[in-house]
Amino acid sequence: MKFPSLNELATEAKTAFLRFPFAVIMSALTAIFAIILTEEIVDKSSQIVFIHYMLTTALGIPLFVVIKLLAVKLNFSSVNYYISIAVGFVLLLLVYISFPDQDIAVNYSVPYIKYAIYNIAVHLMVAFVPFIKRGEENGFWNYNKALFLRLMEAILYSGVLYLGLVIALGALHGLFDLDIDETVYMDIYIVIFTVFNTWFFAAKLPRDIHALDSIRVYPKGLKVFSQFILLPLLLVYLLILYSYELKILISWDWPKGIVSYLVIGISVLGMLTFLLIQPYGNSGENKWIKRFTKSYYLTLIPLVAMLYFAILMRIGDYGFTINRYVVLMLGVWLTIVIIYFLIGRTNIKFIPISLTIILVLSSFGPWGMFSVSESSQIGRLENLLSKNNMLENGKIVDEVIWETDSLPTLHEKVESGNQANVDSLDNEEIFSIVDYISTFHDYKDVAKYFEQDLENIVYMQDTSEQHYVNNNSVSYLIYNTMGLDRYKSYRDNRVYLNSDNTISFDVSGYDKSIDISYTTYTNIAQFSPESMGINNIEFSKDNKALIVNYDGDEVEFNISKIYKVNYESNVPVAQEDLTFYSETESGKYKLIINSINYEKGSRIETMRGLLLVGGRE
Repeated sequence: MKFPSLNELATEAKTAFLRFPFAVIMSALTAIFAIILTEEIVDKSSQIVFIHYMLTTALGIPLFVVIKLLAVKLNFSSVNYYISIAVGFVLLLLVYISFPDQDIAVNYSVPYIKYAIYNIAVHLMVAFVPFIKRGEENGFWNYNKALFLRLMEAILYSGVLYLGLVIALGALHGLFDLDIDETVYMDIYIVIFTVFNTWFFAAKLPRDIHALDSIRVYPKGLKVFSQFILLPLLLVYLLILYSYELKILISWDWPKGIVSYLVIGISVLGMLTFLLIQPYGNSGENKWIKRFTKSYYLTLIPLVAMLYFAILMRIGDYGFTINRYVVLMLGVWLTIVIIYFLIGRTNIKFIPISLTIILVLSSFGPWGMFSVSESSQIGRLENLLSKNNMLENGKIVDEVIWETDSLPTLHEKVESGNQANVDSLDNEEIFSIVDYISTFHDYKDVAKYFEQDLENIVYMQDTSEQHYVNNNSVSYLIYNTMGLDRYKSYRDNRVYLNSDNTISFDVSGYDKSIDISYTTYTNIAQFSPESMGINNIEFSKDNKALIVNYDGDEVEFNISKIYKVNYESNVPVAQEDLTFYSETESGKYKLIINSINYEKGSRIETMRGLLLVGGRE
């Protein structure tokens, strides 16, 4: 690769700015806002505003590139071009307005997901806008090849430049003891990968778009990469998915949720692979490419069917969410693409154009992912509340009333008896729905079910910087106001035993005492410093025996009597009931359990106690 001179870079930079001035300006503004955030120039209450500024201007970079490319393609006059620029600024303003206001107590995810969709759509438009008219498929391929190579080149130049500057600053610090703030490195990174990278990429964009259609020389390296790297990987992935589908058919087991993402990912990988080698199929010795491409789309049919089966099963059980809607939407898009190519169509522009249209259409309206998922989960919540006699005339029955005079500290003024009427499965489902709505949509959609002003309580919690400030905490507030307990089912299924005496112990007849503790979560037993003689502690598979390996002596304590008594959690148990004995040929041992926690019918989770050792030489 030939590196350009400084004079060439300056000339290309000037040309790029004159060609894409607004995109370059947007990149500079993005860098400025990002630096303001990293340098913490503004207070925390204003940071969200600058994040929104940064996101808006970042979207402006590809948007104004698209507008310029469209203007050239459609031969806009100067007036029409600046009208389109004005429309671009209006669109950015609408995007900025869609973000949550800084005074809103809780931010939710929908505006940011919409932003991500628009960002993807605009970047896809950069790939096909110059070729929106019929024909010029070869030009479209050459254009996107150029975009890909320019992007790789821009990343390489940016990376080398950043690395060089970082090393230079490190040298200054080491040789001259210059105190360089750590944020300087991040600032340099921001400037290079926003301003320089954008500017460099724009300078390399093809200018004569129409001439690209006549180029019939294709890089051999690209064909080799696609044919000998991507295609074998694709075949391996397809084999894995087909094996998994065969396993499902044989065992008649439900497919795992991850299979939907794998099908989508592998399908896109295959499309990318065949897009890269598509023009090579026009030569006589590469006719196999066209046959292989059609066969590939045939092989996708059973996999897409499995995708539908997996995602529709989950939608049927748990309703729509944004995530499930997107998976189903991409499944529909894959189906359309498969049909398009199987009926003999070959226009590769159809892939990005169809994806862009589906993404944009799914981002708004009553048919969109946000409306469908919200109404689906609200409907599920109302059904669960009605099933458990908690909803009457659109309001929660027997809600917890909070003392407003005590805010921001929460005290119950009126307690609720709803928890006693809800089974554990519905308990989990209700919380899951409330948490989803609070996180992705708006907690106000659930707050409407309460008589008291829950919005004011949330606002007080937020402005007072208490623990109900994030989406998860708001979910707990709403859930608790319903009179429900998030962890009731967890506690009901576990037993917590504590000895009534953890201070004095009968150690007569024993020579040594060792503090021991065990937790199944880390699968590691812990011992006090004087307990180096213990090599291992574990419970038997049925959890009825504790096995201690002490200085080569395997000691087994039968603790099964713990399960034979219907103990009540957190009620002190007599020390003698938590004391166990064991003897071996080498000595005698005594185990005094101070606390133990186990899941009913399952495993020991935690245990703390004292091991006494006696009778050893």
